[in-house]
This record gives sequence, structure tokens and C-alpha cells, in this order.
Amino acid sequence: MAIGNRKMTDCTKYTILILSVVMLQTAVVHVAGSVCLSQGDCSGFDQGVCINVTAGCCGGQVQSGVCPGNSDIQCCSQNPCNAPTGQGTCLRTQECTGFGDSPIPGYCFGGSNTQCCVDSSLPPTGTFALDISAELSSLDTAQCMVKSGFSRIVVRSFRSVGSIDSNACTSMTTAVQAGFSAADGYLFPCTSCGDPAGQVTDTVQYLRSNCTDAWSGFLWLDIEGYGTYWGGNATVNQDFFEGLVTGCDKNGIPCGVYCSQDEWLSIMGPDYTGAADSGLPLWWVLWSGGGTYFGFVPYGGWDQPAFKQYNGDQVVCGFDVDYDWAEA
Repeated sequence: MAIGNRKMTDCTKYTILILSVVMLQTAVVHVAGSVCLSQGDCSGFDQGVCINVTAGCCGGQVQSGVCPGNSDIQCCSQNPCNAPTGQGTCLRTQECTGFGDSPIPGYCFGGSNTQCCVDSSLPPTGTFALDISAELSSLDTAQCMVKSGFSRIVVRSFRSVGSIDSNACTSMTTAVQAGFSAADGYLFPCTSCGDPAGQVTDTVQYLRSNCTDAWSGFLWLDIEGYGTYWGGNATVNQDFFEGLVTGCDKNGIPCGVYCSQDEWLSIMGPDYTGAADSGLPLWWVLWSGGGTYFGFVPYGGWDQPAFKQYNGDQVVCGFDVDYDWAEA
């Protein structure tokens, strides 16, 4: 989510912007935590990448015996991909012939030379979305985002320093006027400020008072920043998190959780399933694979995500964003 005060600028930019060391550490976590990392090209094949096929990373053709490593690592070719402009196939860029659009990077597992060759006659599946931390006040920019294939937006509404993001309602109102179908909020909690339920209440009251017609009524709880925003005591962290959930319940709003697998296990511990047990949906973080849930490994009690952040630190229509996708 861009973090702290940038999209959380005082935090990390989508689990990233924090201090340069943490920023680098966070970016590594997003990538290193992926079971779908490419293990290289397939030996003797013009197409395909070596990835973990048993983890659900390949929806295309599988060829064994041409990749290094254990039996889980096999050659995946013709892997389907899903981008805002349409569905396609993951191919080497030089093989993208006969497709209506240019190859699109960032929507396939593999190296930079493996990209999504989109067939523009096949509409995309699911819902492509953006999350932002800066103020979106230009109607032209928001309309450009919609024309680029994004129909949902998530806006930072509470900052990690413990204050409301007063730009949130301007952003939500602009987005809805431009044609976005929904504008959710997200709360980056201040763990050192105490009163987690009160932080939720302050956020909800602000949104209800200033942009109730634009806000979808849904609030995401941004859980990230182990060692910076969250300490090493999992019990203390769980208690604070449950205070946030209490705030959602008291204010009568649905909430969800934004957190990568690595961050969740570090912050809450490997056995904590309180969020999933309470029915809170997961906003999963994996900066790879585009609009698919390929490679998801259950954690925190969640068997599947409801939303995915598939890339961060991007620019759309001249505006800093992170990319997201939901199957429905």
C-alpha cells in the first residue's frame, strides 16, 4: 500500500517506504516470499520458465526433466495471464507475434523477457484496482485511470503517525466522479499511539462526515512494518490488532486485512488465526503474476485471498499507485 505517509509516506511505501534500509528489506520480503520465483529458462525450449508447478504457479503446459532442482521445479509454458487491457499468454517478448497489443511486463512469472502477450479481443477477468496514498484531486487523471482498465480504488484514510489523512475524501470523491465503481479506505495504524479501536472510530467518523456518498463503507487494516511499526511480542501485537477489529465491530463496518505472508507470520506469529476466524477477508501481497491468485500459500487461517496487491511503486496517468486485483 505505499506505506505510512506516502501512501503511507511515514511508513514504508507499500510495505516499502520507510527508511532506506527497511525499504530495501521490505521489497525483498515481497519477492523472496514468493514460491513462484523463476528458477531460470527451460533447457532446450524457446519458451517457458522453470517454476514450482506443485504450488499452483503454472496454469499452462508443464514439461518435466528440463529444469534444475527438485521435482517440484518444472518447465511452465503457455501460462495464461490477465491484465487490465485483456487476457493473454506469457511468452518471450520476441514471440509476441499475432497479438493485438504490445507485450506487458509485470503480469507473468519469469524474467523481464517473459511478458503478457495480450489478446485484446479477450476481456480481462476480475476487477483491476489501484491503491494510493497521495491526494487524487484531478478528475482528468482519475478518468484516465478508469480508461486504463482500473475500476476500484483504495485510499489511505489514516496515517501511521496517528492522524486522519485529510486528503482521503477528496481522493474518493474524485475517483467516484470519474467512474470508479468503489472507493475503499485503508487504515495504517499507529501502534505506539494506543487505543486501536479509537483509531478506527476516528477514521470512520471522518469518512462518514465528509464523503459518505463516495466511500464504499469498507475499511482495510494495513498490517506491515515488523520491527519498525510493530514490535517483536506477538501477544502484544495480537491484542492491538484485536482492538482494531473491535473498532470495526463497534462502528458497524466491514473490515479486511492487508498483509503479506512474511509480515503476518513475523508480526502475529505462525499460529494466530484471529483475523480469519473473525471472517475478515485477506488482501494478499505478491508483487508478481498480475491478475491471478497463482502461487498463494495459505497462512493466518486464510485458505484464499479476496484481493491481491500484485505490484507497487507504479505510475498510471502520471500518478503514483500500487496495482491490485480481485477475482470477483
